[in-house]
Amino acid sequence: MSEYVKALFQAYYRQAPVDALVPKDIAKREFGFVIPGKKGMIRHQAFLEPKDYKGFLVQNTPVHAYHSATLYNSPWKDRMDLKDYTGCDLIFDIDCDHINTPCKKDHDTWTCKECSKQGTGKVPEKCPKCGGNKFDDRTWLCDSCLDKAKMETRKLIDNFLTRDFGLPLDAMAIYFSGQRGYHVHLERDDFRKMSTDARREMADYITSTGLSLASIGFLGKATTNIMGFTIKDPGWAGQISRGLFDLIEMLSAGKASTSIKERELELLKANKDRLKKRLLEHDTNWSFAGIGPGIWNHIIEGIVEDVRCDIDVPVTIDIHRLIRAPATLHGKTGLVNCKLTRDQLDPFDPFTDAVVFKGNAEKIKMLADVPRFRIEDKTYGPYKKDDIDTVAIGAAVFLMCKNMCEVLK
Repeated sequence: MSEYVKALFQAYYRQAPVDALVPKDIAKREFGFVIPGKKGMIRHQAFLEPKDYKGFLVQNTPVHAYHSATLYNSPWKDRMDLKDYTGCDLIFDIDCDHINTPCKKDHDTWTCKECSKQGTGKVPEKCPKCGGNKFDDRTWLCDSCLDKAKMETRKLIDNFLTRDFGLPLDAMAIYFSGQRGYHVHLERDDFRKMSTDARREMADYITSTGLSLASIGFLGKATTNIMGFTIKDPGWAGQISRGLFDLIEMLSAGKASTSIKERELELLKANKDRLKKRLLEHDTNWSFAGIGPGIWNHIIEGIVEDVRCDIDVPVTIDIHRLIRAPATLHGKTGLVNCKLTRDQLDPFDPFTDAVVFKGNAEKIKMLADVPRFRIEDKTYGPYKKDDIDTVAIGAAVFLMCKNMCEVLK
């Protein structure tokens, strides 16, 4: 971290309200920090008083700040078996790194460490030139990435946590992570008591892992009448029916799902009016000429792919996980971790609402090639190494946090 960015981070923490910075049950949580000039992560930190925690942030100006999702009676102990576990918040992490978005082809790059072959998009399992499996990769952020992460977060909250699990919105704490996605925290005692196996079962349900169509009542073999589900059905039967209804609406609007073959979409389109009527009337008869059980299986598998939610499962099932601390600055972007309500989630713009450094303009020199990016209402780049430009301070901090520019005096 440059002295320029460190001074800005320190000024932010000095004026930040202590109530915004402090997580619930602070005295029972372990904290971890990445601090400029110190190697690795500083673990096993604990704070009894909120003012002491804020004082630590101001004095040490961490690049990254985390707290445990877990509650302990002795969070400062340096061995896990001595901390005295009492429970763990249930955390869902939605990160656009784990979501396959087309924009990655435009702004993510990889280089093979063996032969220096370069490519764009997702890192391959093996280098197409030499067969090596070690790569340097550079990922980037754009509106499309974060829009997709937000869409997955809405699906998690609206389709699964509230509809299927019956949770009220006030049982959830929603956060923009400060970089690549969103976190949803469930902090009630009944969630904190869940075992790893119970958390895995919930994660499997949300991601459709192990879902069998036969187990929810759909026959995958030849039959005279094909009986489907209704949009009022509970569980995955209802999810599939509502997904089918949404697909029909998309087809009516001239749009399509990329998870379903074109031929199958054409068959649905030919029967969309009658199928929509049956869904609205809760009629389970899905028998239509030309759409046999095999085709229905393919269609439903495509719907499941669209409906399932892309959560980072290891985060949900880990009962000793550190999670980014609220209202702290992300050292790779300079953006702030923002707590949101469900109503605030839809209009939330990470590249505007999470920008805390505003006002001044800075003349900067690029230290590497920089893809196009947006901060607030202005788009910058793309730039080549050694290009010089004058940019808003939020844009300068964004690039400096990625070691991609320096401020010219």
